[in-house]
Amino acid sequence: MPLEELEGENFFTSSVQYVEPYRSWLIDYCKSWGSFLSSPESWNKEYEELMMQQEKLGMTKRWYEDPSNWKSFNDFFARHLKSPDQRPIASPEDNSIVTSPADCVPQGAWDIDEESYIITDEKLAVKSRVFNSIRNLISPQSPYCDAFAGGVFYHAFLNANDYHRYHFPVSGVIKELRVIPGDDALGGTVTWEPGLQQYVVDCNVPGWQSIETRGLAIVENEQYGLVAAMPIGMSQVSSVNFEPNLKVGDRVEKGDMLGYFLFGGSDFVIVFQKKAAFELQSPKAADGNYQHILMGEKLGTMTAKANEQLQ
Repeated sequence: MPLEELEGENFFTSSVQYVEPYRSWLIDYCKSWGSFLSSPESWNKEYEELMMQQEKLGMTKRWYEDPSNWKSFNDFFARHLKSPDQRPIASPEDNSIVTSPADCVPQGAWDIDEESYIITDEKLAVKSRVFNSIRNLISPQSPYCDAFAGGVFYHAFLNANDYHRYHFPVSGVIKELRVIPGDDALGGTVTWEPGLQQYVVDCNVPGWQSIETRGLAIVENEQYGLVAAMPIGMSQVSSVNFEPNLKVGDRVEKGDMLGYFLFGGSDFVIVFQKKAAFELQSPKAADGNYQHILMGEKLGTMTAKANEQLQ
């Protein structure tokens, strides 16, 4: 439950996880836990046999590499696919088709106004940060922080059951590549549900990502402009990692490997420029919510003409 004593103290939520010295202790604890999960002591044959039986993890579908490659829990968590054909890339030669960068559930797409704010009901300001500010999300230190005014913000949630490697959703040339440290907070808005007698995380509302550790990979597509692909770490450890061979100036193709998450929940954000006119077209279920999709499946389209200039 939110703590009444912390109301009005300019925390993202009224939670002790933002209060010193507990905040610093929690960050240190999470890093220590992450180190353990990358050690041989975190994995054994019994764990492997148990995981290989888990249908919810997709282990019975034979999607993944040989388990002999897993020497730690994090090796298992960030497991590779057995081969690229386990996740075919939709329309690889068509630059207008954006593909899902990860196995995930899309949460939606929001327009960005001309001042680089995600258009939502309110602009939530906490301390020096406005949570639906694209400028703050991408970081004022980036030369591209104001380049997405008038564009579109998209985000999706990855469950712990999902394939936790992520790929480029579009083709182009890498213009920026870096990890932005965060507060190792939970992500989303946490509320207590009396009927369920448990806490529930709501990740639908955009903006909370700007307090999380996040990666920033900005790709320039010759037809549709800049596209920011942003893996977001959330919930405990969730480290954000890029493939070590990637560097600014590289040409990448849609579906190429971008990086991976280690243990924890995760989110993925894509930000499009106004020029791209991105439209989310992921399928919905009968209840109106977006269905779970796999990496490489069609996410939506960019409809700008090749010769259109940025406004």
